[in-house]
Amino acid sequence: MSGRETEISSDELAIWAAERAIKRTLNAYCFCLDFNDVEGLVDVFTPEGEWHTSTGLVMRGHDQIRRWLVEDRNPKNVLTTEPDQGRVMGMHFRANVDITVNGDDATVVSYLLQTFPSGGRVEIEATGRYVDTMARCEDGKWRFVAHRTLLEAVHVDQHHELTRRPEFAALRKASYPVALLDTLATS
Repeated sequence: MSGRETEISSDELAIWAAERAIKRTLNAYCFCLDFNDVEGLVDVFTPEGEWHTSTGLVMRGHDQIRRWLVEDRNPKNVLTTEPDQGRVMGMHFRANVDITVNGDDATVVSYLLQTFPSGGRVEIEATGRYVDTMARCEDGKWRFVAHRTLLEAVHVDQHHELTRRPEFAALRKASYPVALLDTLATS
């Protein structure tokens, strides 16, 4: 070994591998939301996993998460149990992902950015943070034990399908500070 090389311990390699696997789960969450893959989205949660939405709604377990995605959140059947039926939810992005692995458990904090198409342009719908607790499951996959969405800013456009949903009305009335953005696109 030359003087510039350093040896990587098996512990460091295990943490690196865990972080890579966790990032695959984080990406799957975003892709499944964007491409309407309900079953894929359910699968990123442990069977008893909790999804805490930005409006305070909490779903516990696969059945509640699936029911919310297909029935409650999707009154017009925009989402389907068949993936790739058209991207209608915009695009979800994670950035500045900070992962702390402790054996088979992990915590993840990251920024979120959600965009949506509008008249041939892309606009920002929401910004905020994801705060996650994850576990390595028996099949080796990392899944959410608890997934929390904390919004900092929301685009309020009464012509946009998503912002007319009841959960956005609740968010606008929330007691914590949320900046309601006008259209961000420039002429």
